[in-house]
Amino acid sequence: MTKILKNRPTQKQIAEKLGLSAATVSLALRDNPVVAESTRKLVQQAMRDTGYVRNLAAASLRTGRSNIVGVSFQTVAHSSFGDLLIAIERAFENTGTVILINNHEEDVEKLDRFISTLATYGADALLVAPPPDTPMSVIERVGKHGMPVLYLGWSVEADQTSDIVGLDNRAAGELAARHLLDAGYDRLCLVGGQGDAALSRARMEGFRSTLEKAGLAWRDDLWIPSAMGSRDAIAALHSAITRDPAPTGIVCLGDTVSRVACSVVRDAGLIPGKDIGLIGIGTERGAETSVPPLTMVCGDTQTMGRLGAETIVARLENPETEPCRIILAPKLVPGETSGGR
Repeated sequence: MTKILKNRPTQKQIAEKLGLSAATVSLALRDNPVVAESTRKLVQQAMRDTGYVRNLAAASLRTGRSNIVGVSFQTVAHSSFGDLLIAIERAFENTGTVILINNHEEDVEKLDRFISTLATYGADALLVAPPPDTPMSVIERVGKHGMPVLYLGWSVEADQTSDIVGLDNRAAGELAARHLLDAGYDRLCLVGGQGDAALSRARMEGFRSTLEKAGLAWRDDLWIPSAMGSRDAIAALHSAITRDPAPTGIVCLGDTVSRVACSVVRDAGLIPGKDIGLIGIGTERGAETSVPPLTMVCGDTQTMGRLGAETIVARLENPETEPCRIILAPKLVPGETSGGR
């Protein structure tokens, strides 16, 4: 059985044991280059040997920072959010930052309760992909607790003062529609996404503008929204391919619809990429289980997570700087479902 120490070692005790000043030990524990590398390694080994753990509460009293940030997504079980979280953790791993995670499941009340939890811990900031109907009052409450907000992917539209790192979703819709049209699929529809979500609307607007530029009429029924679940996605896709006339090409909004698109098309006796062109907008994971491999329009999730972490660190160091808006261009990842007719 592991022996449990009743009294945790202190920096002062480590300093006395090594014959160093308490100030030198404190700097070494923070890996400050002012202290020689050999001394830093000596102190850090002593920390491991004695079981010393830095007291973040005490440190926050000195620095005014807790080194805690909150991250809130719809659910980290969704591949794109899971990838984003991994990228954020990697970006923060050398800063000593603790990440508190919240799955709000598109429930504003869950996000609101998480904000209260962050305030209790004196968190430094909130990184969030908010629920579609998040009111500005919830975001304002974050600011009242002294935390800046950074949006990942999309924002609360009324908020013009917070930082954002996201994908150019309108350009993603344009790129997907143009790719199918150029390949000869001239009767397109859009499946997936939520009608009240800014991200989905932006992708739809890009899709619509591309059709109109090609001289094709837009109708509201060309977009079949879908909830996040796979059953809803399958139902929406089935509704699309059983229309009369049926579409010759489908743009799938999000990884959930993208993952099931080929199987739905095959189950209907059609060949993806031949009888009907398919392309997804999401992450590269949207094509992971697709047979044949689905063509995707993606953002760079790793870059988004890294830039999000770097941007919030810069915000904490310089709170008065102008809002930072980093919008990443989408990229086309070719598959075997849009090769042309």
